[in-house]
Amino acid sequence: MRAKARFTGANPLGRVAELTDFDLGRLRALWPYGGEASEAWGHPSEVFVQSLADVVLGIRALRQQDRLAVTREDARIELAKVAQQLREAEQMLRTMSPAVDVLLGVEADPLGCAETIGVLLGRIERAEAEHALMFSGLSVAEADRRLAHEVCVQVAGVLLDHGIEVAATAQVDTGGVSIAVTACAVVGELSGIVRSPATWRDLIAEARVGDQDSRNVK
Repeated sequence: MRAKARFTGANPLGRVAELTDFDLGRLRALWPYGGEASEAWGHPSEVFVQSLADVVLGIRALRQQDRLAVTREDARIELAKVAQQLREAEQMLRTMSPAVDVLLGVEADPLGCAETIGVLLGRIERAEAEHALMFSGLSVAEADRRLAHEVCVQVAGVLLDHGIEVAATAQVDTGGVSIAVTACAVVGELSGIVRSPATWRDLIAEARVGDQDSRNVK
């Protein structure tokens, strides 16, 4: 897990919604030392809140990019279906029987239509080649799971920076939910990724397994 949170939403494709005062209030309530965090500039608790806010904005930007990528993939699938039908139509026009040609009449130009379709198919092939470089290849569910993992990594970095233990515990029935799980749940929800405390617990545990410096995480 990284030692510091970092804003990963560089060059977002659209405007990312800013955090409201209510949102910031929820982040301040996560400060574990002496109640809600101070709003004084430079105070450790305010640094803590701003770091978590940066995580939220970064995840929001990444999620926005993923949504656009999925939308593009939907368009690619539709385009592929159109291309398939056009290829079939082009082939039929080029191999049309003389009897059908007679029925269409002398003004019909099946070969000319086939040539026009061929030009359109060339444009489709170029669009598909360009699109292949833009799409992440993830479904919405897969993209959100990847981002949920990123929430855990970045939130853990913020907590460690402030000497807060990153514990993957969420005994919901007894109220034994760690600050790490609670923080991930709040940051995730503000980022548009809603998961149960038990799921955040498991995701934190997974992220911890891959952490090269797991000695700092208990």
